[in-house]
Amino acid sequence: MLTERQVFLTNLLIKQNGYKTVKYFAQLLNVSERTVHSDLEQISNSLLNKGFQLDKKSGKGIALKRTDKTTTDRKIRTITLAKFSRRKEIIELMLFEEKIVTFEYLSTLFSVSKSSIEQDLKFVKQLLTSNNNLQVVSDAGGTRLSGLEKEIQKAYLNFNFFVFEANLGILDDGDERLAILSHYYGEQNVKTCFRVLYSHVRFDNNFIAEHYIFNVLNMLVIMVYRAQKNQHIDDAIAINDNSQIFQNNAKSILSKISLRLNFTFSNGDINYLAKYLLSNRIDVFSSDKNNTLLVDRIISNVGSSLFIDFRTDNKLRDYLIQHMPPMLYRLREGIKINNPFVTQVKQDFPVLFNIIWIIASKCEDELGVFFNDDEIGFLTIHFQSAIERAKHSKKILVVCQNGIATTELLVNRITSVLPSLTTIEVASVHELNADVLANIDLIISTINLAIDGVKVVVVSPLLSEQDIQNIFNIYGEHFVLNDHVQEHKHSFLYLIHYLEKDTLFLNQNFNSKEELINEIGQKLVTQQIVMPDFIQGMIVREGLGATELPTGVAIPHGNPKFVKQTRIVMVTNSKAIKWNDNLVKMIIMICISEKDIKNLKKILSDIYLLVKSKSLINQLCETPNHRKFIQFIKGAQDEYLSK
Repeated sequence: MLTERQVFLTNLLIKQNGYKTVKYFAQLLNVSERTVHSDLEQISNSLLNKGFQLDKKSGKGIALKRTDKTTTDRKIRTITLAKFSRRKEIIELMLFEEKIVTFEYLSTLFSVSKSSIEQDLKFVKQLLTSNNNLQVVSDAGGTRLSGLEKEIQKAYLNFNFFVFEANLGILDDGDERLAILSHYYGEQNVKTCFRVLYSHVRFDNNFIAEHYIFNVLNMLVIMVYRAQKNQHIDDAIAINDNSQIFQNNAKSILSKISLRLNFTFSNGDINYLAKYLLSNRIDVFSSDKNNTLLVDRIISNVGSSLFIDFRTDNKLRDYLIQHMPPMLYRLREGIKINNPFVTQVKQDFPVLFNIIWIIASKCEDELGVFFNDDEIGFLTIHFQSAIERAKHSKKILVVCQNGIATTELLVNRITSVLPSLTTIEVASVHELNADVLANIDLIISTINLAIDGVKVVVVSPLLSEQDIQNIFNIYGEHFVLNDHVQEHKHSFLYLIHYLEKDTLFLNQNFNSKEELINEIGQKLVTQQIVMPDFIQGMIVREGLGATELPTGVAIPHGNPKFVKQTRIVMVTNSKAIKWNDNLVKMIIMICISEKDIKNLKKILSDIYLLVKSKSLINQLCETPNHRKFIQFIKGAQDEYLSK
């Protein structure tokens, strides 16, 4: 399975124009050139699956070139079974063939050692049991899956996301996703589910974002596949007392599919599908006064932190009022939604992402939920769209197949960085006829297109910095970015204000993330900086999303309700420790009290400006003296921050 960094590198390569050096990618990703070489080796198979291969030219760098599909398939078949391929096949054996597997059988099948198989099965267990109660049982008879049908179906979902991520990254390619589903669940099943679900959506709703529809389709295909094997969800599953209309819609969908594919379904299947229709906004909740008050409070708090008045932005308020009920329903019911943009949201808007997470965490106790990366990512998209609307904007043309918020964000980001472009049209792939393409100089698309006579730039739906550079390269002109001013000397006033000697822990010897959080947390409790619940909340939050950065820094935080005094806690460790996906040597804990929320943006801006420089972080990690550490931050110069 590719790491977030490797997925990001894959998409950079696919979207770039011309050759780029390894040094270029190393600087962009804040890693060593050796790490880039290693990542390139890891992603080569994934690129072949997409129809690309690495093209390395001495003195020029690296680019991708298209491969003939037949040649690609032949190469894939002859590649030795790498970890991803082997682990995928093990899951296929256990899920789709329902086999009990043994170390001996797998070791012989894949011609690898039993120790390798042991690591593979650990990975399989972690993947399939994520966000569910499925059991991976290992005994003298072998290893097998055990659990209720709803847990088994969640395991299928986890497998699907695993395969999507490896094959698609963050590029928007609905056809390829459908092809992947068809490969595992049958083309007729997928086509039937697709047609019935989209017919329901067109009949009952004005607009639903594509990722919500696909989340339901993904689950529906699995349910139908299992029902054909006479495996059904337990009838005991229920929604709520006022759910008859949602159950009727779910029953209607399943009835139409079952008539075409000839299978039966249970009341449990109906209720389970109804829950997914609700949680993915296919069926609409009625919003109550409490949700409206919650939206107004979040808008006010985020606006105060950003020094932006969102109160007159009715579009933001309406979006959030629609978004809030199904989001809370998902979180309370343990239904994980896949946000295809969360990785890039965290990379492109880290300050806003964390502001929203910290403000949202204040509401967790009263709401009875814990927010996760995916949900905060969706909220960030809505707020970033509102920020773009607050600017002076112009118009341009894009091809995008995502929801309203994502499309609007893409359009507004383009207009904000390319002020010379004065018109905009938005079109789907199916609308690209001769009339639409007339007099078009450039297409900016979220999917790969081949159109004669028109230049096409493929971008991610959120328009990253690399996407902007690619657009600039096509035009061959120099544009001034409205959003990106030259960084001046920065004294880190807010960071230093809340950083004191008693919250600096230098050259520590922790062996794990858990040990560090618990021990440092207890010291903060003793110092009357936070309450014990703050540390427990931080531990829970770490399980809901990665907080580390490629520069070797982790930035965990907790609920402001449990902070007595605002402090920035900085820890350097004598050795790098595994956080989530990456090794870190510096940890910056954000402890901000409710009364200081107004300073949150300034604090986070200081922190993210500091940690973007790997060389500066390395020097801080080698500084054992508290006074010198703080003085070093105060004296940090632009030369470090620009690297």
